[in-house]
Amino acid sequence: MDNTLINRLWKEMELRSVSAAQFAASVNIPVDRVYKWKSKGTNPKAEDTKKIEKWLLGGKPDKVPHETLKKGEAEEIFLNGPVKITAQEYVDALKRDKEQLQKVLDLNLAAMQAMLNSLRRHDQAFHETMLRSLARLEKKKSEDLLILEAHTRNAALQVEEGGKGIPQEDTSDM
Repeated sequence: MDNTLINRLWKEMELRSVSAAQFAASVNIPVDRVYKWKSKGTNPKAEDTKKIEKWLLGGKPDKVPHETLKKGEAEEIFLNGPVKITAQEYVDALKRDKEQLQKVLDLNLAAMQAMLNSLRRHDQAFHETMLRSLARLEKKKSEDLLILEAHTRNAALQVEEGGKGIPQEDTSDM
């Protein structure tokens, strides 16, 4: 047995956040033996190898390690190491993944809809502000036109009356 089993074991222990002592206790192997595999590169005994393989497979006896599969057996699915799972287990896992992805999608869609609604409210507020500004400008323009029209009328009346009331320039110095 090469050290690939031990490497897989340590990786899986890290993934599961399991210490060497916890692993050793769970499979009834002396902890100093577990440390020797890693530190000295020694191989586990045959009995310990079986315990390691079973632990790597989640302790389920109906699943067998990939090394023991016979040619032509059911397909393997690799999840944290090689294991044989049924088609139904695979389908169920895919369904769970799909449901989780749908939840994430729904949350993101809801967040995007909220942002869109917020943008629409801001756009409407901006539009209303611009309309009020245009209305104020139109009102000011109308007032200015009325004042200009009144001045023009007054000037025309004064011209018709012979220039009365229009200040004259002093031409005596010329």
